[in-house]
Amino acid sequence: MAANFKLSWFAPRKCWKKFRDGQMYYLGKGKCKEKYDKEGYQAALTEWEQIEAKLNTAKNPPDLRTDEDKRIDKWWEDRPERGLCAIFSGASTDNCSRSILRQTIR
Repeated sequence: MAANFKLSWFAPRKCWKKFRDGQMYYLGKGKCKEKYDKEGYQAALTEWEQIEAKLNTAKNPPDLRTDEDKRIDKWWEDRPERGLCAIFSGASTDNCSRSILRQTIR
């Protein structure tokens, strides 16, 4: 039965590699002896999981808005007249209307 790996073996460097988002990552450098070395593969896989977690966090940053800002944004998205701000002021709908609304509420 063939082994199913999440990483690819790169023989010239004697390490594992993974391609993501247009970049190649070389993993487990200096820890791998050969393709079927379990300890080397586990070290490379652990290294990849740490890198992948950082990449996922950077791609999906946490929402830092306050509860009040979220409530205002939800209320504004449901308003039919939200486009009027852009028509009268020439500014983009989101920037103009939300800033005016926040100034009015606070």
